[in-house]
Amino acid sequence: MELRLPSLIVARSHTGRDVKQGLEITSGTNRLGTIVFGIADARLGRGSVMLSGIKVGFLLAIILGMGSAYAECPGNPNAIGTSRVLAINPSEYSQIGTVDYEETLPLNDHEVVLTFDDGPQSPYTEQVLDALAAECVKATFFVVGEMAREAPALVRRAYSEGHSIGSHTQTHPHLPKLGFRKAKEEIEKGMDSTIAALGDPNALAPFFRAPYLEMTDRLEHYLGSRRVAIWSIDFQADDWEPISADQVVALALKRIEVPHKGILLLHDIEAHTPAALVKLLRELKSRGYKIVHVVPAAVAAPKAASVSSQAAPSGVASRPTPAGPNLSPAFTGEASPTGAQLQSRKDPFGSVDSAHTEKHDAATAPESTASHGTACKDNPTALGTSRIIVVDPIRSHRVGTVQFSQTLPLNDHEIVLSFDDGPLSPETDKVLDALAAECVKATFFVVGAMVKDSTDTLRRAYAEGHTIGTATESHRYLSKLPLKQAKREITDGIATAAAALPASAVPAPFFRAPYLETTPALDEYLIARHLMLWSIDAQADDWQNITPDQVVERALASVEKKGKGILMLYDIQPQTAAALPKLLTELKTRGYRVVHVAPPGAVSRDTMQ
Repeated sequence: MELRLPSLIVARSHTGRDVKQGLEITSGTNRLGTIVFGIADARLGRGSVMLSGIKVGFLLAIILGMGSAYAECPGNPNAIGTSRVLAINPSEYSQIGTVDYEETLPLNDHEVVLTFDDGPQSPYTEQVLDALAAECVKATFFVVGEMAREAPALVRRAYSEGHSIGSHTQTHPHLPKLGFRKAKEEIEKGMDSTIAALGDPNALAPFFRAPYLEMTDRLEHYLGSRRVAIWSIDFQADDWEPISADQVVALALKRIEVPHKGILLLHDIEAHTPAALVKLLRELKSRGYKIVHVVPAAVAAPKAASVSSQAAPSGVASRPTPAGPNLSPAFTGEASPTGAQLQSRKDPFGSVDSAHTEKHDAATAPESTASHGTACKDNPTALGTSRIIVVDPIRSHRVGTVQFSQTLPLNDHEIVLSFDDGPLSPETDKVLDALAAECVKATFFVVGAMVKDSTDTLRRAYAEGHTIGTATESHRYLSKLPLKQAKREITDGIATAAAALPASAVPAPFFRAPYLETTPALDEYLIARHLMLWSIDAQADDWQNITPDQVVERALASVEKKGKGILMLYDIQPQTAAALPKLLTELKTRGYRVVHVAPPGAVSRDTMQ
């Protein structure tokens, strides 16, 4: 097997731009396929190349470990092997498995993905690994944290042999019975314990499966915001029941023969599963089935890519950018409202001089601003909020150069801070504390399901002068939903936010789509409802498993590319709350000024519902 790195393999991002930087696998003279690991960000539509947070070495280890399956299986020329590797973007395939969700993995007819839950446990996990190794098959293991702590060597063995390692909570509880905070803690502890067993945070795949396949909407949203794919199943073999190995095989085959493809659930802690697995793999081969191994694609990769021993499945699937209506060239030119007219409340800190509140044409950036960081109580050296700009969604439909041709009318070294996916206590409260300490105003795009559990936090953000936009009710992929359901996601999110705010207040007519994805029909709908569709100009990758210092570094690097623009952060992430004070300090040091964006005048609740 010959490995060439790097080879320049051109794919197309969903923006239509050429993207490069790939890994080509060959065996002898036959090309086996391509896995793209560093290309334009399909989630955000960026054309720039960036490497994944998942180490290239991880992908290399997996692919190199698969070599015997592609060519021959040592000691077993009749092995079923692994036909290909399917690399998925968790942001795209966020919920998979038809037992619980509408979508499953993009498998061909007679392709099966093997998954194992609840381990590791000796000697059964060793026996399962032995059976897989004998047939040169790769699988995905969803590991329970407390089991990983007891048998870390088994977790490391599975990983070193090329299997994907996902997480399965810390103690295998019924998550819906715990309440959100305890359930979130269970998930996080499970991930931490598995990472500790692996010894490398990048070794843990961003894959999660809930015990008993039980989830809640809020947990689904939380994991989606962390870019962790939630796995369900397509069929199971009931190997957790007190049945024989032959019965496990019979049930698995009976159920797979209906869809002829899908995700199979097994349990590597059951005594009869290893024996059943040996028979099952042989029977699957005799019936013409192929095994597919699933790995996380690079963070910036398209929806799915595959490495295969056959040429046909080796393409890259990506979603085209919706062709929406053109952005209106003008921002509002009406007289400026007073501070009390901006979302019907005054600025409590006095750091924005309402006399300098401005409205502008998008083609020409304004020249005058309020004093930089004026009158910040208790912090004379604060970054402050330089000025307010008022934009009219009726005339300005879409902003943010990641997706659109135009952004807000900002001067050089002016940025707009925006936060997605909250509110979530205590993280959002810490973000608000950091903003308040520097007298900085921001825009929060809130999710309805999160608002219901953190109403006080939302009201605090509003009372402290921040703009409240919306980001759907449950953070679904709008482009995947029927138009009627997608519209309901938008309107329900607005209604939930409006209900949580004080009686005289309403959300701003600002909307940002989850994963920055809409459709032309939804764009038209938003325009008709006078809702401004926000994209971004810069990001900090704070949804990834990175440190606060890395959040700061990436935010600054992204902002410096254009020298101004809309910066997206996530107020539900602990690393964001920890990074924000340092980020604000560094922005001031570099001469940046924060601009606050508001809608014109007071917005009637009736027009938003």
